[in-house]
Amino acid sequence: MGAKLMEDNLNSDDCTPLGVSTAPNALAERIKEPNCLYGISNLFENQDVSLSWIMQRAVEFIPAAWRYPENACARIRLDGQEYKSQDFRETLYRQNAEIILNDQHVGDIDVFYIQTPPHGDSGPFLEEKDRLLRAIGDRL
Repeated sequence: MGAKLMEDNLNSDDCTPLGVSTAPNALAERIKEPNCLYGISNLFENQDVSLSWIMQRAVEFIPAAWRYPENACARIRLDGQEYKSQDFRETLYRQNAEIILNDQHVGDIDVFYIQTPPHGDSGPFLEEKDRLLRAIGDRL
């Protein structure tokens, strides 16, 4: 009985298998996120370094975690200071998260795409990257 039920589910129109290339791409996309968070978290383990040193290195980790890293750049604004990734350029394609400390807005993290990115169903930025930006803001 269980095998018949499984067979019926597999033949159902509701069951759409992932394409062969979709699963590895999704996995690769997910791996970028913890690598970014881990790299930023490790910066705080360094002793005798300035906050400025940490922020400049942190901003360099961010673009690599995005969907189109070769086309991404980042900026961290914190307490009146600004830290920019290599080749930073402000464009129309922006994703932002606020940095909040003790219920006060103390800064922002921005990711920009330098060139027009391909638009999928979800637009140029993945929803998961909003969560990643917020998580980065929490760590900073």
